[in-house]
Amino acid sequence: MLEEARTALHNLVASSNSEVSFITNRLEEKNSEIEKLTNAYQDMTHEFNTVQDGTLSLKRQLSDALDELRLTKAKLDDSKTEHNLTRETVKPTVYLIDTSNIQGINEDKLTTAAQIIKFTAYTLDDTRKCITNFNHPPDIMVLHALTNHLKSKSPQYCVKELGDIILSMQQKWESMKMIVSLTTPRSDSLIHNTNGQIINAPMKQSFSEMNVMIVDHSNVAFGGNRTPEMLADDKFHLSTKGIAQLSSNIKRAIHSALGVPLPTRQDRSRFRINRGRGRGTRGRGRQTTPS
Repeated sequence: MLEEARTALHNLVASSNSEVSFITNRLEEKNSEIEKLTNAYQDMTHEFNTVQDGTLSLKRQLSDALDELRLTKAKLDDSKTEHNLTRETVKPTVYLIDTSNIQGINEDKLTTAAQIIKFTAYTLDDTRKCITNFNHPPDIMVLHALTNHLKSKSPQYCVKELGDIILSMQQKWESMKMIVSLTTPRSDSLIHNTNGQIINAPMKQSFSEMNVMIVDHSNVAFGGNRTPEMLADDKFHLSTKGIAQLSSNIKRAIHSALGVPLPTRQDRSRFRINRGRGRGTRGRGRQTTPS
């Protein structure tokens, strides 16, 4: 009996060792597979970041080239304006520095009360770099440059950085008026959208104390929620309707800073009539609601 028990125990131990060995081998195989998948994921992430950095670099190069063309155009316009000072009133100049959302804004149609010149800056660093290229200040500087930076930086950091940029400009150009456009809603990321809403409150408080006008885009949302029709398919950039609302909000701020009333429906209708007559056409002009 004792011998049989020993034999049975020996067989049980051998069987258990075999199962342990089998499970250990399987675990090693799975660990190896996990390690390969992890390495593959890291490689793909690295490649994606490289491509993304390259794309952003190309965007910045294109933006720099466009900004240089706009500055050249502005200088030419200034030269023409100086030449014709005795014949017409010089319009105030507004520099609009924004993310890619401004590509949909037609600066010639934004307002007739000022000359609008657009500059694209994807991050606060790009904004700072863009401003260093200005030799002369505009009458008004409009900044809308926080949306992209919030993807990688905290709201507190962004407020401080933008505050430093504003302070440096105010010290350099005391007579220039500043307008800061708050963040717009987004639905591609709950975290990014929440950070965007969080940052608006301290911006209102901090920048109002710095004699800066604030543009609130809460009308792009409804009841605090993102309005789908205001966003593009990527749920981050603004749609055509969203850009139109952004333009309207910025236009109101510009007119307020200039002390110029917004055009009424009658004013805009009269402008269209006169413009039609100037082209040799006749017509009453189509009436539209004000932006």
